[in-house]
Amino acid sequence: MDTDSNTTETPKFQGVFESFSWENTQTNLTNERPPSSRILPAGDNNSAFLDLSKMPKELDGRHLETALPEEAIGVKFRADVKFIQVFFEEDKEAETFIEKGVLQVGEHTLPILPPKGKLPPIALIRMENVPIRKRQTLEAAIEEVMKTYCIPVEIAPRTLRGSRRLLTTRWEMLVKAIPGQNLTKTLPSIIEIFDQKVLLSCIYPTPTPLDSCLQPHSFN
Repeated sequence: MDTDSNTTETPKFQGVFESFSWENTQTNLTNERPPSSRILPAGDNNSAFLDLSKMPKELDGRHLETALPEEAIGVKFRADVKFIQVFFEEDKEAETFIEKGVLQVGEHTLPILPPKGKLPPIALIRMENVPIRKRQTLEAAIEEVMKTYCIPVEIAPRTLRGSRRLLTTRWEMLVKAIPGQNLTKTLPSIIEIFDQKVLLSCIYPTPTPLDSCLQPHSFN
């Protein structure tokens, strides 16, 4: 007798507040996020950090050394926290290195982070308490407010995972600094969208004034 070998697994039961929870939301950003958001151990304007927290075991340290730019004049290494700090003679040389985003070492890439007090070329901003409106309406409203402080790259809501893209009150955006300005000084901690206060937090390796406005949340 023929039997059907294709069995369909019954989905695991999910309670209402398992489905409707922040842990069950997803990002809708399509651009790449900053390569790392680890806390940095120090800061010097003429330096940059290599994040080696996910360094592959087969990476030869000698290859990493030769991959550093010629402008690099020295290093400070911290094996305990998996960071290498790379120093340059001029601040601009460090900034050029940081703008690359990652260091290519053979087949591997290592995130490049700016020192304390500097935001990366593209920063991730998270928004809390965004009013519920049509997505296109909110995107336009948020961009109109934020373009005073930065250059919005992408704005997107967090939606319930597996749903028909139901919006939540949390949104994310990737932004760049306006040329000649510093994001740490220009970004506000609160904006108003449709007469509702929206809190901003900047996801950056070191705490910024924006972070003090929000309690930690479980964004994925």
